[in-house]
Amino acid sequence: MWKLQVLALLAVGLSGGCATTQHAVARSSAPAVRTPAPAPELLALVEKFRQGIMARDANGLAALFINGDVPFVASRWKPEGAKAFPSNAAGFIKDITTDAHQLEERFSDVQAMTYDNSVGVVNARYEFVEDGKVTNHGQEVWSVVHTADGWKIVSVIWSVIIP
Repeated sequence: MWKLQVLALLAVGLSGGCATTQHAVARSSAPAVRTPAPAPELLALVEKFRQGIMARDANGLAALFINGDVPFVASRWKPEGAKAFPSNAAGFIKDITTDAHQLEERFSDVQAMTYDNSVGVVNARYEFVEDGKVTNHGQEVWSVVHTADGWKIVSVIWSVIIP
């Protein structure tokens, strides 16, 4: 008998929870975007990133990230195995702004999509150029979030191919 009572209470609790959840969803004022949308604003973020590298603009680059701890992870594959190189946005900015060489990162085949106007992904081919010579290239992927201050990068991963 006590098992039936527990099941009855559980059923009542679950149905109440479902009704509350449905009510909360129905009252939500968030846009109901369920498919990815092309994102020209993320293409602008890519251009600011590219320009910041060429100008060695520490403040401009820092403003593109949610904070200095944003993870940067490169992966270089070799026949003997892949190796990951972890860093963060602050380390990247320091490296860029203190390097004596002329630097540029070129992007191509850029795909920039947002989801629910809250999160997004940038996926592109890249070439990293030092003093006019490509030093490495590969695929680069950013995760981004929409904040009160605009779109911010929250992670960066990329493959490294040495020509």
